[in-house]
Amino acid sequence: MAGKLGTDGHPQKSPRRGRHGKRKRLRLATRDMEQAIEDLKQQNLELRTEMGQIKEQINKMFELLTQSAALNAAVAAQGATLNTVAVTQGTPTHPLGFTPPHLNVHPYRMPIG
Repeated sequence: MAGKLGTDGHPQKSPRRGRHGKRKRLRLATRDMEQAIEDLKQQNLELRTEMGQIKEQINKMFELLTQSAALNAAVAAQGATLNTVAVTQGTPTHPLGFTPPHLNVHPYRMPIG
């Protein structure tokens, strides 16, 4: 293997990286990895905080939906009571000329059932 010749005519040795260069590279790589780990920890914390906020919002929406369903059930029950009272008094439950869709039967079609 022919290497480069120095000024004195002898083969020139390639420059060696000493231990200090290797340690420095390791230190730099370690510092970079530690920084990457810290960045990931910060990102993880931010995501967990955001997920907690989203969970709170979902819980609030679920609570509102539950309250709305309970309110609708109460209104429906109250409406059923009012309709029962109206029927017992002989007043129609719907305006004159209005036929609810479930009672609207086409005159040329046979009823189902």
